Amino acid sequence: MGFEEKFDEVLVPEESVVEMVGGQKRTSKRKFFPGYIIVHMELNDETWHVVKGTPKITGFVGNKTDPPSISGRGSRP
Repeated sequence: MGFEEKFDEVLVPEESVVEMVGGQKRTSKRKFFPGYIIVHMELNDETWHVVKGTPKITGFVGNKTDPPSISGRGSRP
């Protein structure tokens, strides 16, 4: 769609889990927040509509038209 430069990262929050299966340790990945993805992007009207128009995306966390920023790893001023 020509918006690649406006989207930096798309993350699926997951954690490593060690389980005992048949007496052996097995490491697997488990979603940390099932049903959520984190997108680092430049938010404007066009990118908002790209995300909202994506199949199986139901909305943003927070305000419908102005989702909150998340600070942390990789955040930009």
